[in-house]
Amino acid sequence: MLTLDKKHVCQDAELTLELQSRQEDLCTILDWEVHNTSPKVFEGVVVLQAPIPEGFQAPWIMIPAYLYGEETKAATDDGDKYPVLDHALKTPVNMHSSWWVTPADRTSSPLVYIHEGTEAFALAADPHYASEGDVSSSDPEPQVGIGFSPVRAGGFIKVLVPACEEPFTHTNAPDIRPTINRITMAPGSRVNGRIRIYEAEGDRHAYQPIIEHYYRAMAAHHEAAPLPAVEPLVADAMHGIVEGHYDEAGNYFVYTRSYDPVAEQIANARGCSLEWHQMLTGFVNGFPICHALIQGAAINDDARARAVALRVAEKFCRDGLSPSGLFWADWVPATVETRNGSFPNAFAEGRDAWGSGWLSTKTWVHSRTIADACDNLAAMILLEREHDPDATHIELWQQALRSNLDTALDLQLENGSYGQYYDAVQRRIVKEAGCGGLLWIPALIKARKVYDDDADFIARIDASLPRAAAAYAEYVEREVIWGAPEDNDSPTSEDGMNAVLAYCDLYELFEDQRYLDLATIAADWTLTFRKTYNERLPEDSLMGRYGMRSKGGDFASVANGHLHVFEVLCTRHLCNLSRWTDTTYYRDRAREHWAFVCQYLSRCDGMYNGFRGAMSEQFYWANWGSWVPWCPPTYHSQKGTLAAFSAVWCIAVLLVASADARREFYDEETE
Repeated sequence: MLTLDKKHVCQDAELTLELQSRQEDLCTILDWEVHNTSPKVFEGVVVLQAPIPEGFQAPWIMIPAYLYGEETKAATDDGDKYPVLDHALKTPVNMHSSWWVTPADRTSSPLVYIHEGTEAFALAADPHYASEGDVSSSDPEPQVGIGFSPVRAGGFIKVLVPACEEPFTHTNAPDIRPTINRITMAPGSRVNGRIRIYEAEGDRHAYQPIIEHYYRAMAAHHEAAPLPAVEPLVADAMHGIVEGHYDEAGNYFVYTRSYDPVAEQIANARGCSLEWHQMLTGFVNGFPICHALIQGAAINDDARARAVALRVAEKFCRDGLSPSGLFWADWVPATVETRNGSFPNAFAEGRDAWGSGWLSTKTWVHSRTIADACDNLAAMILLEREHDPDATHIELWQQALRSNLDTALDLQLENGSYGQYYDAVQRRIVKEAGCGGLLWIPALIKARKVYDDDADFIARIDASLPRAAAAYAEYVEREVIWGAPEDNDSPTSEDGMNAVLAYCDLYELFEDQRYLDLATIAADWTLTFRKTYNERLPEDSLMGRYGMRSKGGDFASVANGHLHVFEVLCTRHLCNLSRWTDTTYYRDRAREHWAFVCQYLSRCDGMYNGFRGAMSEQFYWANWGSWVPWCPPTYHSQKGTLAAFSAVWCIAVLLVASADARREFYDEETE
């Protein structure tokens, strides 16, 4: 079943393959060893390959967090920035190919899953190989590569030692030439590892027991990060937002702050700022930050943090509504005020006005951004009713929320979707396809409690929700959910999270088994983005010195290959899924994600060379270029480093999830 091949050979030698095979409940386990049995040195790539069974012609292929079938091609309208599968393509071009090979570190699990009709086949490799004797590699991490050759040509699933990247390198940078590493094996040396081969029947979702089985297999050798105490963590996070990201004079949250004050000081001396002065209404700023502060203030009794949240929320609710009744997507100051003076705001030409967020059309807003704003505003209203039911600002908040909800309900499409983009002036949907509107479902469900004295409005919501649930079910069942971020339409872990939030909330409300089934599918799909093992980082890198662990981190998307923290927001929902389905699986993976997220927060001034409460969006578990128009040098964004800017939304999602995490994962002993 497994054969040996060689590629990219510089020095050839005779290699022999030894296999030991055994059956496990779901798979065949192959322990392999390649031995240099000749008197010559071998330098090249060792390739282990298993034939794809007959009958597969144009299957759906998933490499978790890296490739999700051919649908990725149809889902994007912003260019070819990520791997796209095209079975008919003979010559790879512009990130489109009929075959792919990638290092383990660009996957959540080094696994290739193939499905067509009712048949599924998968091969998974242990992420690292071992060696004996005089063995060296141009890849400093002893990781394998995983991939496949063209299926229509009688293809193979391949494991490569060392890891290579072909036909293109996916670093989100203009230089996409393949990356070829080579291993050097002296005579008598050996390399060895383990492969698991799975065969299954069923629909496309037959990957779930395979992913879970592989995850359980990795658990014995890869521990998640330890759990920190919650209350000190919350105090540090609150400090990071209020003291690090809040601009009091402008009354807005700065999207990113520089870790290094000296770098910002140098930029100021040259007449600019390195920091990103933009406040989106939802998604990565705005109401989610206010919600986080109000929730954190309840844990830590922080009056200043709560006052900041109320002040920013008033700005949104009093001034931030568009002519359509929806919130505008963002507010951008014209100038950046620093201790070194005032500078023109480089972002969006510094307009000192409300606008469209990251969309290029000035009157358009993204449905996820606005729905997310409303979901968090509804949660804030419910929290404030408990804290101070007579507070005058609650009425203002309710009026603004109702304005948005009425517009979303009025514009709901015939098929039940809430649409992808709105024209905030003309009050119409301008892009229909996509899953950005999924978050209207949890927002509307929370609104049932906010407007619990309005029976007609609740009846209108209850009529809308099943239609929306049916519209988005198609994406969930096709295993390709996309459209949540404003900046790309590739499949993302955020989309999976939003589907989990929506269908879990629907199940709690209506107790319909159909919604539980969809919530489970969405959770399983989301968890395909979640890292099942720990990278071996360079010991002397920043991340290596801190002992950071990748297990439990989520790849942001197919188009954005770094591990991020958004999905901590569905902690409670995954734990509920474990209770509802009588399995520990979802809770275990939620716990590991929470532990992973907590690693990113700077716990004191100087940690990661940042400030107390800072939190970078991008720690680099693989080499990654952050900006497509710019070709980074080889030393940019290398493995073991971080993007030295604190992103306010990252701190906020940790705060919002802290209450659920404390309830689910801690007892008096661990606290």
